[in-house]
Amino acid sequence: MAPAKSTLATSPAPTLHLLIAEDNPDDLALTLRELAKSDLNLQIETVSTRAAFVDILNALPIDIALSDFRMVNWTGIDALTEIIKFGADIPLILVTGTLGDLKAVECMKLGITDYVLKHQLARLPMAILRAREEQAMRQAQRSAADALRESEAHYRTLVENAPDAIVVLDVEKDSFIDCNNNALRLFRMNREDLLTRSPGELSPAFQPDGRHSIVATQLWAERASSNENTNFEWVHRNSLGADVPCEVRLVQLKFPARQIVRCSILDITERKRAEQEVRDSEARYRDLVNNASYGIYWVSPDGTLLDANPALRAYARLRFHRILARRALWADTPVISLPGPGADGWQNIGPGLRSIVAGPHLRSYP
Repeated sequence: MAPAKSTLATSPAPTLHLLIAEDNPDDLALTLRELAKSDLNLQIETVSTRAAFVDILNALPIDIALSDFRMVNWTGIDALTEIIKFGADIPLILVTGTLGDLKAVECMKLGITDYVLKHQLARLPMAILRAREEQAMRQAQRSAADALRESEAHYRTLVENAPDAIVVLDVEKDSFIDCNNNALRLFRMNREDLLTRSPGELSPAFQPDGRHSIVATQLWAERASSNENTNFEWVHRNSLGADVPCEVRLVQLKFPARQIVRCSILDITERKRAEQEVRDSEARYRDLVNNASYGIYWVSPDGTLLDANPALRAYARLRFHRILARRALWADTPVISLPGPGADGWQNIGPGLRSIVAGPHLRSYP
């Protein structure tokens, strides 16, 4: 019974484009014979002069080059020079009759990938495979490095164009290790100075809530390292000594064996100023209402009494809670008020309340 044949499909080995520089026809024939005995899928170009070597480099996609060390009017080092000038990652293997140890070391330092002696040509296929593997590793490393640079450039673009000031904090060293231009503007510092500081040095001694800034920064950094919610308000101090109210968000960045936190800082000076202006305006308005000599009250669109000033309470000679208690007596008798959400500025309140608050000094505000 005939043995069963395997049905598994095997993909063909990729073709390697080989360039051989050799000016001795007999040595070239020996090299080609040895390569033909290997399992390598090769497409081979041969040259004997430096000019032809350069022409093939420019005309064809070469993966690996072989070269004798000494040839007429040029050497294997000249071949290496042309490869370097060409700018491609093409491994060069010397195939030579003799090469002392010192010369071999010197060639390796210059960039020669490997060497094979002509009386040991059986090593040549393995040397080619090893050179190809090393080449693939270098290409993978370059691709990874290019991807990393692209990622870093993308991250830097995002950071530099962010509206917030962004700093990166090494928690263990308690110092900043990176920042964007908005951070330099916020703290009024140059990059070199900022990256020598800690968060505590860029804050007043105490925060508005009474906590010590240095202690508080450590607590917030620990919370960020534990992936806890870290949105909070903070007062920073710039290099001019001015305190800057800020909103801060901390995010842990994944670094091996390091605690790194990104801090996004938003200057909320204008927001705080606007909030204070609103509070001041409300206080002034409240003082005007409370000190008015006439009665003022507030009602909702449905006629519900919301508030009254002291003059109205005194005028009605009732406590405020008693005025509210009279709500059940209200009917549909209109009393003139300032324009509000009611139709044509009228508020519907009943005769019970009207009998309490009626008088020449009454004002109503919706």
